[in-house]
Amino acid sequence: LLEADQLRFSHLWLASMDDAHWPPPHNPNPLLPRSLQARLGMPRADHRRELDYARRLRDSFLGAASEVVLSYAKRDSEGHSARLSLLFQEWNEMAEPMPVASADELPGWCAEQSEAAERVQEYAPPQAAPLAESTHAFSAAMLGDQSDCPFRAMARHRWQAERGTMPTPSAARLRFSAVRGQLVHAALERIWGELGGRAALLKHPEEALATLVEYAVSGAVEVIQAERRRLGEPERRRFWQLEIRRTSALLLRWLREVESQRDEDFQVRLREERRELNLAGVPLRLRLDRVDLVAGEVSQSLVVIDYKTGRISGSLQRLWGGEYPVDPQLPLYALALAESEPVPVRGLAYAQLRVAELRCLGAVESWGDAPLEAADWPQQLQRWRTVLEGLAAEFAAGVATVSPRDQQSCRHCACAALCRMGEDTA
Repeated sequence: LLEADQLRFSHLWLASMDDAHWPPPHNPNPLLPRSLQARLGMPRADHRRELDYARRLRDSFLGAASEVVLSYAKRDSEGHSARLSLLFQEWNEMAEPMPVASADELPGWCAEQSEAAERVQEYAPPQAAPLAESTHAFSAAMLGDQSDCPFRAMARHRWQAERGTMPTPSAARLRFSAVRGQLVHAALERIWGELGGRAALLKHPEEALATLVEYAVSGAVEVIQAERRRLGEPERRRFWQLEIRRTSALLLRWLREVESQRDEDFQVRLREERRELNLAGVPLRLRLDRVDLVAGEVSQSLVVIDYKTGRISGSLQRLWGGEYPVDPQLPLYALALAESEPVPVRGLAYAQLRVAELRCLGAVESWGDAPLEAADWPQQLQRWRTVLEGLAAEFAAGVATVSPRDQQSCRHCACAALCRMGEDTA
């Protein structure tokens, strides 16, 4: 019922409104003092709180539609008689009673309701209106959502279904994992802005490199702290002191154990670069974490690197391959660079920066888990363009079918209340 509170309907049917189910019985947490739960008004802690809660929902639901139906079973599972909740008694006296079906009439009634439900599903619109020409650009996450499930892409990026859940100054609590990723990105941008490439990294003395890393992390923290203060967050100075030490040690390990061990000479050409790309008439705005200019035996090439502070799961074939890639972000970056840079793209890689595991995972001409020869890259870029333009064309055409790629696509989806995917298997 919580999901339906404050919504409006043309017709509303409230089931199980007998006195045994409504108001719901209180059920305090056995691990916390009852007096504390009652004083703080915690859910289900006190019968008075549950009664007030039930009354508020009752008033909300009775005004939520022009026609509201209350129903309940006349007998429970043990055969005991039931009656309508006393909270609806006054309203029930003014309401028009509904006829009660006999046991003989029940199968026919169920068949009628089943046919009506099938008709509703049959006439559900298969797609939304086509995307009108607009200057609004979509993020790379849109194509990832379109690949996961067309309905999710439509709900999030055109209907703005999650807009009401965005942080506000009064309730701004940035997820720690997102803040940690933001810190790593900002610090590495500063570090490579100072170093420039592999040659300077190798020439830097150990102590000077540690000082540079700590300075970059501290500067990034100052920017993040200012943003969090604007959103009403407390200072937490001790926490940030510890985070500066932790992140500095992590990035120093990364530079020593991964970056300095690369065989080829490279220059960091782009850092946190903003680019635009148009696919099938859909404008996209992109932000590339990093692009390296790599010196090869014959010519130069570009390697696109995406920082990840979480664990990278899945093979590159699953992440980038097939008609519905799990993470099309890096292939998108490659297409954007292919249109704007004279130097060809010859590598894509994830940089996984976790304390437990530092590694690169990618497809690079000279290194990586799945190296591609130079001659293979033009064909690979064309395959990615075909797949991603197809996804963009679906989005532009208004395709909004509820068709997730797999169960994993639904696990952390915030649109379940809209698509009602779970009801088919309930």
